[in-house]
Parts: sequence; C-alpha cells; structure tokens
Amino acid sequence: MLGKRLGRLVYDLAHLPSVSRFIYLLVIFSGVHTQAPAQDLASTWLMDLDLQTGAPAVLGTTPAGQRGIYPVTGGRFEGPRLRGIVVGGTDWALKRADGSYKIDVRTTLKTDDGHFIYATYGGYITAPPEVLSALESGSYDDLSSDSYYFRTQLTFETGDGQYAWLNGIIAIGVGHTTPTGVAYRIHEIN
Repeated sequence: MLGKRLGRLVYDLAHLPSVSRFIYLLVIFSGVHTQAPAQDLASTWLMDLDLQTGAPAVLGTTPAGQRGIYPVTGGRFEGPRLRGIVVGGTDWALKRADGSYKIDVRTTLKTDDGHFIYATYGGYITAPPEVLSALESGSYDDLSSDSYYFRTQLTFETGDGQYAWLNGIIAIGVGHTTPTGVAYRIHEIN
C-alpha cells in the first residue's frame, strides 16, 4: 500500500511544473494539510455567583504552603438560565511561597425550582505584595478588582435533566473579594 502511494507521489511530482512541485512539497512537509484551523475563544455570560464564607480553619504552614480551610456558608447565584441559593461548601485555599493564592472550591447550589448542582473550581489570586496584604487584612474598600488577578475554572454536575447541559460545559469566573466572602462573574466557554 505504501509503495503504491509513494509511486503515485513520484509520478505526480514528475508531471507537475517546477513551481507547482515546490509548492506541493512545501505543503506536504509543512504539515499545513493536517492542521485544523484555529478558533477564537468565545464565551457567554452564565451567572453571577456570590459566596458567603466563614472564619477559616488555619492549618498553618504545610509542605505545600499556608493552608486555610474556609467554609462556604451561603450565597446566591443568578443568570439568564438559572438562579438560586448556595447551600454550602468549602474552599481549601493555599497561600503559596510567592504570596499568591491557589483556590480549590467545592460547593452545592440549589436552583429556585428545587434542583441541586455540584460546582467545583480551582484558580488563582495573584497581586503585588501590598495588594495581597490589603486583601488579607480585609481592606476591601480601598482596592479595585483591577488591582489583582482572580480567575477560576468551573465545572458542574447535576442529575436533573433540565440542567444537564451544565454537565458538559467549562466556565471561567472573574472574581473579587467582598466583605462577606467572594463574588464571581461567570462565563460559559462556547
């Protein structure tokens, strides 16, 4: 089979004008013919999510960094296709050696029509040291959310058919801290 293909290639090349032969070889060896066209990333607003958090259980400095475990005590979410309350959850936040935070959250949402959705997400908060210090001390009023990077990647699980579309999406949250917890503007990646 390979011999026939190679023979056909040699035959085709021998019967092409030299410029066409060059272009043909360039396309074959560049891999252009096998690459899919690039797609732009697009998103659609999914919801706003406001989480209330309680006082953390601080583990102190572990081999991974400084670990704080924050209970998610409530909150609300609302978007064009779903809305409801935050039942509860936990954020296993980790302050890394560079001062940034790694976020690891699992929470349960309950829609206004009574269905449960499990949301899990990870992400990062990074900022200059003085901004991180202000965030840690609770000086939220003096900070613009533009002064720090707070992004998360969310996935969802539900057994309800009405919201089954959530099981197959990835969403990105742009977060900011609030006096009672954190808030996110969440976009579904199309």
